[in-house]
Amino acid sequence: MNPIGILVVILLGVSAIIGVTFILFRSKYGIFNKAYVTQGKILDSFDDGVIVINQKDQIVYLNTAAEKIIGITFKSAYGEPIESFLTNWNSLSQNTKTREFEYKGSVNFNGKWRYFNIRLSTLQNSKGEDIAKTIILRDTTDQRNVTELRQRTRDEMFVFLRSLFNSISTSKNEDELFQNALFQIAYTFNIQHGAFFLVETSLSKSPKYTLAAKFGTLMQKGDTLSRLHSTLDVFNWMNENKQPLLILDGKQDPRLVEFSQDSEFLSIACFPLLFRDQILGVLIFARTRAPGFSSDEITRLNVVSDELASFLNTEKNKKTEIALTERQRLIRDLHDSITQKLYGMVTLTEAIQIGLETGAIQNTSDQMARISENARQALREMRLFLYELEPVDLEREGLVSVIQQRIASVEGRSGIRARLLCDNEISLSAEKERALYYILQEALNNILKHTQAKSILVKLKQRKHSIYLEINDDGSGFDPKNIERGGLGIQNMYARADQIGGKLKITSSINHGTKISVTVPQ
Repeated sequence: MNPIGILVVILLGVSAIIGVTFILFRSKYGIFNKAYVTQGKILDSFDDGVIVINQKDQIVYLNTAAEKIIGITFKSAYGEPIESFLTNWNSLSQNTKTREFEYKGSVNFNGKWRYFNIRLSTLQNSKGEDIAKTIILRDTTDQRNVTELRQRTRDEMFVFLRSLFNSISTSKNEDELFQNALFQIAYTFNIQHGAFFLVETSLSKSPKYTLAAKFGTLMQKGDTLSRLHSTLDVFNWMNENKQPLLILDGKQDPRLVEFSQDSEFLSIACFPLLFRDQILGVLIFARTRAPGFSSDEITRLNVVSDELASFLNTEKNKKTEIALTERQRLIRDLHDSITQKLYGMVTLTEAIQIGLETGAIQNTSDQMARISENARQALREMRLFLYELEPVDLEREGLVSVIQQRIASVEGRSGIRARLLCDNEISLSAEKERALYYILQEALNNILKHTQAKSILVKLKQRKHSIYLEINDDGSGFDPKNIERGGLGIQNMYARADQIGGKLKITSSINHGTKISVTVPQ
């Protein structure tokens, strides 16, 4: 127990004995309802709620924090049974047979569920007789919400890094690897311009940087890129500081005057690729549309840079070892992800149990249906992750065969009716096959995780001068007006289609499923 909690118990132990004796005296002489216990100024200064109840479970004291939690004044609550406000008190009070009891979980105050850390204590007089109980409440709802937000952010980063490394692992050569990595980062973070520099192996104290890939019109214009990094002295900065170089508003930086004139807005962010204090390369990103780079994005891009540096550090002849290490990392992350979903089901189950014990819930069919659906969803995602652990060999097996394997291994084993209709002869370059497959994979993953679809139909057709891919589902759908192209999943699909000169179209409406079609020229 923390020092504040100990102080609370000590103060309550002293004041409650006197206070409750005073109350019993008034009760004995019939004036119980004619006076109120005076609120202690010391207890009113605590952030934690403090409630004192007598042996009849009637409220005899509330501090200011407890008044706010319950939503009623001490004067109104005085003499009232605690269960009038704390609807699951009966289940909690069963644990006060011991002198002290701690509980962490959901609690219902006046019909509203919130999360609390609760400490129940029994107070005794000098004869060892129980005379009152104290309830100390610490509201952890906001803390829990922050924790869940961090978990969602972590899951998003995990999904992105997995997609990034999948893209890298399918690259045929180093040039394609660097271009795919830059492309994936830029589109995911909605960055308009970027460049990827590598450090050449050298014993020199001043390492030489070479351009490995670039993206966006700003980086493509003649010698703009070389002038940009020489003006900012990016490489020397990285060598000396080994920290990101950030210019959030180029209009305010005299070094970028000539570049700022060409656009209404300019923001620059440069990140070193560091592995054990050794610089392996530099990522340079620029935005020519407000806002600039937020602190959250900078943190995430730092994580991406670190992960990319770690990947680059590994030698090619250790590719098998890399795959094993990445697989183990994915398995650990998978375990954490599934654990969170199972924890959510446990929490819901506990809430149902408390509701049944207190009579707050009479019919559990809706809650049990939620638990069942969450369990099925966790199983679907487990099967998806297990499938993605196995490498996909498009060049050897072909696009049609890989799609069939995916549908059979994931959707087919997840209770979803999935069919593939395709022509016998599908002729596409390896690059276009790879892009189509990842568009399909992104669409199927979204269907599996978000739509509660019961059936999926995939069509792959050979047209006169193009290949046509269509994915239909009967899931929950969405309102396209409320979905921006910048969303992570949709953005990736549009980006892949743009990369191979294709046209992607998404049609959907709420409760009427979604249709995604891609036309790719041959």
